[in-house]
Amino acid sequence: MVGGGPAEREPAEVQSRDDLVAALDRLRQRAARGSGRGRVSLDRIARATGIPRSTVHSYVRGLRLPPADALDAIVVALGCAPGEQASWAAALERVSDERIGGASASPSAVPRQLPARPAGFVGREQELAELTAVVARADASEDAPAVIAVTGIGGVGKTALVLHWAHHARGLFPDGELYVDLRAFSAGQALESADALERLLRAVGAGTAELPTDVDSRAAMFRSAVAGRRMLLVVDNARDSEHVRPLLPGTTGFITVVTSRDALRSLVAREGAHRLQLERLRMDAALQLLSIGLSGPPQGVEAERIAARCDGLPLALRIVRERLSRERPGDLQRLAAELESESAERLAAFELDESGGEGVRSVMEWSYRSLGEEAALLFRRLPLCLAPTLDVDVARVLLDVERSAARRSLDHLVSANLLDVAGPELFRVHDLVAAYAADRLAAEEAPAEVEAVRLRLLEYLLSTVEAALAVLDPARPARLARPAGRSAVVDPFPAPAAAKERMLAYTDLLIAAVLDASRAGLAEYCWALAERAWRAAWFLGNVGLMEPAVRAMEEAAIRAGAAEAEGLACRLLAIGFAHTARLRDAEQYLGRAITLARAAGDRLAVLMDTANLAVVRGTLGDLDWAIAAMERIVADARALEEELPSCITLVEFELQRGELEAARRWADRVLEFPSVRQGVGSFHFEAQIQIAAIELASGDLAASRKRLETIARECEAAGNLDGLSAALERLAVACHGLGDDAAAESFAREAGEAGWRAGAQSRRFVADVTLAEIMLDKGRPAAALELCRDALTWSREALVKYAECRTLVIAARARRDLGDRPAAQADARAALEIAEQCVYGQLRDDAAAVLAEPGAVRTR
Repeated sequence: MVGGGPAEREPAEVQSRDDLVAALDRLRQRAARGSGRGRVSLDRIARATGIPRSTVHSYVRGLRLPPADALDAIVVALGCAPGEQASWAAALERVSDERIGGASASPSAVPRQLPARPAGFVGREQELAELTAVVARADASEDAPAVIAVTGIGGVGKTALVLHWAHHARGLFPDGELYVDLRAFSAGQALESADALERLLRAVGAGTAELPTDVDSRAAMFRSAVAGRRMLLVVDNARDSEHVRPLLPGTTGFITVVTSRDALRSLVAREGAHRLQLERLRMDAALQLLSIGLSGPPQGVEAERIAARCDGLPLALRIVRERLSRERPGDLQRLAAELESESAERLAAFELDESGGEGVRSVMEWSYRSLGEEAALLFRRLPLCLAPTLDVDVARVLLDVERSAARRSLDHLVSANLLDVAGPELFRVHDLVAAYAADRLAAEEAPAEVEAVRLRLLEYLLSTVEAALAVLDPARPARLARPAGRSAVVDPFPAPAAAKERMLAYTDLLIAAVLDASRAGLAEYCWALAERAWRAAWFLGNVGLMEPAVRAMEEAAIRAGAAEAEGLACRLLAIGFAHTARLRDAEQYLGRAITLARAAGDRLAVLMDTANLAVVRGTLGDLDWAIAAMERIVADARALEEELPSCITLVEFELQRGELEAARRWADRVLEFPSVRQGVGSFHFEAQIQIAAIELASGDLAASRKRLETIARECEAAGNLDGLSAALERLAVACHGLGDDAAAESFAREAGEAGWRAGAQSRRFVADVTLAEIMLDKGRPAAALELCRDALTWSREALVKYAECRTLVIAARARRDLGDRPAAQADARAALEIAEQCVYGQLRDDAAAVLAEPGAVRTR
């Protein structure tokens, strides 16, 4: 022996497969003499013989015996003389005789233990390719993993995937396939490692009469029995890494595939196993699986609703498919509604029989039983979030423990595939898992304890949003007091970016918490949290998402007879409607808010809501009413020593009318507000953007560009997407006026993207119209007209008159340049009519110019 390896052999000395491997290795070394290499490479042998490299590897490593012609080609390629070929052929014949004489090698003893191929298998193309690729890498290199760990939640189709692949890959394993179900997550007692080894030893012909009793000896015996054999072992339903480790053969050419609901981290870390994490089915594959074998498969919206509520789990899809086979065609919508129900009996829809022994509930139960006490407690309380995501801090609050303990429990749930990692410090719970957790919460925890956890979570969320607002928008205090007597201690945010990141991550959770507080009768928590969450959303530019929370706030306030909270809810809804271009809804809710404020004698609220109403009316095109109302409001606000952020819109309205000096006067008043002077909050950004607009209108393009570049940087740093979009759009106009069309086009596109990310359709389409004007002046009227079409549809549906008028002017110019004079004239006339009705001075002149003479006209 040299270095612990096999003894060197000559062909005449070969008696076993190991001898043959040693002799071939010696031949490879001899053939490489003088080349500077230790032995001839597998690639060179493959090129010389025409045999695939992976096949050559299996021959020279002893993974399988080569046919006589293949061995002859290999030894000739390695420089054997004709006289030596006969010696090699005789060696191969002796090894073949030895193999046939052995108990493990009789063709009749080759095990083929795979269960039946799963019926109705769909999708998983990427995962199937990955399994095949791992085997190919294991064939090509001894350092590549020969163990594959297929992990995932119960019911996701791990066994089906492995069996489907194994049946297709049987040709790769000439010495057979072994299968053992360890039953770790199923009814009955799990099959322990020692008993599993007994079955495997019997399958490979080792017998059972004199088997040792201890697991280590049986494992060693199994490794000896399969050494040098090209086989596949499927170990199904393993509890954890220790459960499966004794079954690993530890020999090249032997592939082991393990399935488990556990992440099998130790198997990956110590044995170098390749982990394949099986995810839920995509919607297209889910619909395909749902339809297999049905005479009238579900289609359309109802089919997607049903598939979505099955949460991508093949088990759930198969159960629902069985129900569909018994349903009448008209029952499809009823079944979809049943699956979408949030009732306590929802999981019953995913059972095959009344016993519940086969279904989603039983699958989840076995995973739940495997958890430790604290991880199980966290699992049960996940539904109290009422949102699909949570972080370590929320878990800490649910358990009332330190962060380190909460992190350990989260890690256990991830390892058990009951939680997914959604990002750094962020975790996701899927729909059916949450439904089972809610089932356990109701069964195992007292109502008083549940209520205590709910209050603890509400306090934490309330304090967290307040901490975020302290750095995001410190100039605006909350109007509604938080509930007295309770408070959660949270760390301050070090910078606006950190606060923004947390608020974005908590959006769904905050909405769900407000709704939960309303249902639980915790009215003060409901409206206090809703107001603060809305303010954070406004600063981030996504107030449209908060509508469900503010509606819950409105309903709770009405039930409690709290006029101030109801009025504030009406105002927040109205501002959200205006932000998403639902102007008539905004007008209606502001009217309600004003009525409530007057009845309560709240003069400041009346002023604020009337100012907001003036903005809405002005956007609808009634500039005279809006400006007159705003002038009265600003005078009254000065008497109360209050800032009215809405009055900044007066600058915009006066510019729309073409009244530059009036716009300057309003801007001067705005600059007197403390928050603008101090450069604090979103009001400061709005004011600076309007001042830049005045500079644009007065022709000071360079100063406007410089100011807007600064504001855009500040908005981006603060996470203010709405302000960023507005600043970039005006910056595009400034650059276009300066002749820097490349920068102008880039800024216009960035403005539209920021508006889209902020959920502000108005910002997006205003940016599109600016981009259209740039395209038009660059000689691309077709591109300009295409941009105008969607913007015109939006502005008409939203009743935003200035945007409609401006879009019509640019569309008219584009049609004129395309040679469509009648359409150009029609658009220009429509624009002129709006401009005259609403007193849009500059746009009136631009539309008239198109009608009078089709020359170049600038719109601003």
